[in-house]
Amino acid sequence: MYNLYKSRQNSLLIASGGKYLESPRIGVRGEQPKEAIPEGVDYNHNAYLKLTSRDIFQVHGLRSISSSS
Repeated sequence: MYNLYKSRQNSLLIASGGKYLESPRIGVRGEQPKEAIPEGVDYNHNAYLKLTSRDIFQVHGLRSISSSS
């Protein structure tokens, strides 16, 4: 299974203030500068691959040999 996800933020809020481990960064009303990079997930690729050993070692065409003579 494969999934491609894209999400862009469309908000009236811009990030303001904040300092790492001291105070939070909050959103305030405002306009994004034209040179700002759009916020959000550009592309997110998800792949799911499942391998099982159930069918790897199948024995085909072998018969059990009985010990009757």
